[in-house]
Amino acid sequence: MLPDIPLEPLPPSQPTPSLLPAALVGGVIGGTSVLTLFHFAWPVLLPLFRATSIWITFPLVVFVVLSTIFAHELGHVVGGLLVRFKFTFIVIGPIKIETHDGRLRLALNRQLALAGGVALCLPPDDKNLENRYAAFVVAGPIASFLMGILSLALFTLLLRAFPDPATLAYLKIAALTFGFVSTLLGLVTLIPMPNGQAASDGLRLVRFLRGGDVARRDIATLALVAASLLGKRPRHFNPKDVRTALIPPDGSLS
Repeated sequence: MLPDIPLEPLPPSQPTPSLLPAALVGGVIGGTSVLTLFHFAWPVLLPLFRATSIWITFPLVVFVVLSTIFAHELGHVVGGLLVRFKFTFIVIGPIKIETHDGRLRLALNRQLALAGGVALCLPPDDKNLENRYAAFVVAGPIASFLMGILSLALFTLLLRAFPDPATLAYLKIAALTFGFVSTLLGLVTLIPMPNGQAASDGLRLVRFLRGGDVARRDIATLALVAASLLGKRPRHFNPKDVRTALIPPDGSLS
C-alpha cells in the first residue's frame, strides 16, 4: 500500500499515441537509407561478399549491429556519469551489466522488453535535473554519430590501403556495417516522436530542454520505472514522484 498522498481526481486521460506513426517514420528513413547505401556502395560491396563466406559474414553482421546498440547505450552511460548520475545497469539482448553491492557484475537479462537495449543511470540528488537528464539523453545519439563516422572513415582507409577485396574483407564489412548502422541509429533516435507509452531520445530531449511540468512528469516517471526495474515494491516508491507522475499541474496526463 502506498503512503497516504492527498490525491485529487485524475483529469480525463488522452488517447495513447499510436506506434504506427513512429514505425512509419523509422521505416521510411531506414528503408531509404538502405536503398541509398546499396545503390552507391553495391560496386564495392559485391566483390567483398564474393570474397567472403555467408556463414561467417551473417553472424558477423548480427554481432556488429548489436555492437552499435551497445555503443549507443554506452553513450548514455557516459553522459550520465559526466553529469554525476550513478550507473545502474545496461542491457543488450540477453546480456545485462549492472552494479551490485558497489561492484559491476554480468547477469542474464530476463526481461524481454529491455532486450532491444536500455541504459539506466540515476541522479543522487534533484539539482538541475532537466539539464542533466538532457545531457544523459543526447549522449546516446552523439556516441552513435561519432562511432559511425569513425567507422566509416576506417572503412574508407581500408579500401584505399588494401584495394584487393579479399584482403581484410571481413574487417571492411564490419567497419562499413558498424558505420552505417550506428549513424542511422543516431539519426532515427534523435527524431522527436512518441513511441507508444515511451518516447524517442529526441522527444525526451525536447521535453527536458523546454522544462516545465511535462519535463518534471517525465523525470518522475523515469524514477518510478527505474524503481520498479530494480525490484522496489510500489509501497516503497517515492510519494513525490508518484504524485508528479500521475497528476501534473498542467493536467497533461497521457
